[in-house]
Amino acid sequence: MGTYILENEEALKKVLENMLRKGMVEGVMVQTAGESGVFTSIITDPDFISKTAPLAPLFSNNNAVFLQNNGTRNIAVVVKPCEARAINELKKLNQINTDKLVVICADCQGTINPRDGLITEPLTEAKKKELEKDSIPIRKACTVCEHFTPPEVDISIMAIGTTGGYILATDREELLDGLELKAGEIPSGRNAEVEKIRKENLEKKEKMVEELDKKLGSPDTLVEFFKDCIRCDNCRDMCPICYCKQCYFETPLGDLRTDEMLHQAATKGILRIPPDILFYQLTRNIHVAAGCVECGACEEVCPRDIPLLDVWKSITGNVQGLFEYVSGMKRDEPLPLVGFKESELEEVK
Repeated sequence: MGTYILENEEALKKVLENMLRKGMVEGVMVQTAGESGVFTSIITDPDFISKTAPLAPLFSNNNAVFLQNNGTRNIAVVVKPCEARAINELKKLNQINTDKLVVICADCQGTINPRDGLITEPLTEAKKKELEKDSIPIRKACTVCEHFTPPEVDISIMAIGTTGGYILATDREELLDGLELKAGEIPSGRNAEVEKIRKENLEKKEKMVEELDKKLGSPDTLVEFFKDCIRCDNCRDMCPICYCKQCYFETPLGDLRTDEMLHQAATKGILRIPPDILFYQLTRNIHVAAGCVECGACEEVCPRDIPLLDVWKSITGNVQGLFEYVSGMKRDEPLPLVGFKESELEEVK
């Protein structure tokens, strides 16, 4: 693996511009700064790369959802670790052709929701203090994230542990053809710093899950927890792992019309509308638990402010922990539910 020094974010922009100018990719999907704020865009003209903000610490949705069924044309994508994990997971599910992607991922030191504020520069400890002073919160998902460094991708950008600038690491050095980058080394203190942050976030996550588990001890408490759900489908639509071409809840059986609801109501004389709230949420849980990347996009689009991330942290931790699997960290690791090992789950009676 080659490791190189990037002195600043502008150096990363030159890498993206070089890929376009040399025809290595036909487009680059990256955050871009415009008059109305920062938004994700696909750029085909190298001259527009100067307007990008590839390391802006903003998260409005998991961009892996836009890459499903990505076709046959090569593009580079600059994503955060949870988005890169979703791409890897969707590759295993045959929903993304990663042969046509150059995935570039940087350490994530936290993100903010654009509704809370717009910043284009990379997040540093000094910037975090500034945000705190201005009462702009780091997204909840980031404060309890254990996997904030790049998973297996084409190009990794390391910020944690460096004293300034970044370290670019890649096995695909042909992507740097024509660039005069100085060789660098992975910082000696990086692993210790990563583990320090991971430990802090893990403690917050465990506290979150512990508090949730105390609340959810029976079906009745589950009903209470999800009672405000209005079946808007926002959580499903924003989830990168919820990929079915036709969702059960869009079929006649799952999306009841008036006549069917009247038929069900006749059994007890009354039927809550929308119906089957708990069934809907449990179906999502069963479908996604093994692949959830815990990005928190579902919770942030919930109009009723249901703390969905808390549920996913608990369920995902239990399911993936059972199989000693972390979704999306490795590109070719088999999905836990498609393989069979004679020695696994021996404690289950």
